[in-house]
Amino acid sequence: MASRLFVSRDTLWRLERGDPSVAIGTLATAVYVLQLHDRLAALAAADRDALGLDLDAAALPQRIRSEPALTASARGDADSVGFGETCDEGMLID
Repeated sequence: MASRLFVSRDTLWRLERGDPSVAIGTLATAVYVLQLHDRLAALAAADRDALGLDLDAAALPQRIRSEPALTASARGDADSVGFGETCDEGMLID
């Protein structure tokens, strides 16, 4: 089996024991050699992760509030001209 994975027997032994220092690529190759790659794909499927989906749903805001409407002068609209400002024609408004 180690020769099919292109690793040493020691690395295979550590992989079988669950040693976290073994490369993830070695684990993926072992899964492929054992023809268990469908299970590996299902493990990474986000749509099947019930706990992750529940945690995401819990993190969503419960209610979204809209921002208060700004007045025309606060928005800086060109259509609104206040006291002491000039209009498009360049005239001073009193």
